[in-house]
Amino acid sequence: MQRNSLLALLLTLGSTQALFPAEQWLKINSTNFELYTTAGEKKGRQAILYFEQVRGLFNKIVKSGAVSKAPVRIIAFQSEKEYKPYRFNEAADAYYQGSRERDYIVMKSIAQEYYPVAIHEYTHLVVEHSGLPLPAWLNEGRRFTPR
Repeated sequence: MQRNSLLALLLTLGSTQALFPAEQWLKINSTNFELYTTAGEKKGRQAILYFEQVRGLFNKIVKSGAVSKAPVRIIAFQSEKEYKPYRFNEAADAYYQGSRERDYIVMKSIAQEYYPVAIHEYTHLVVEHSGLPLPAWLNEGRRFTPR
């Protein structure tokens, strides 16, 4: 249920003025990504360039055009306090959510120390679009014990 309400929130982020004060949020576009952030222009531009590089690497490795038709929307907060009401669960520093129209990656921060988290979430996007039916333990990279 919580995931559905988060998805509804993300789908409305196209009109961020309705949800967030306009002066706090910055929108940065690239060819394949749309970044909304409160972390500032410099960090935002570095992060969106990083996402483009990660996408390029995956395109070379996977050799598949099975990615989003619309630019991936990245929502990146500046602090834990900002991110907390929108996080997926207590342990999640970021998460991926796909829909028919667009893919979303929501991140606690776009500071460089969170770039591995960005790769992890983008991997979910690639796996989702590839149609590979990965088991839960492989998809999340942790041990899965059947009940």
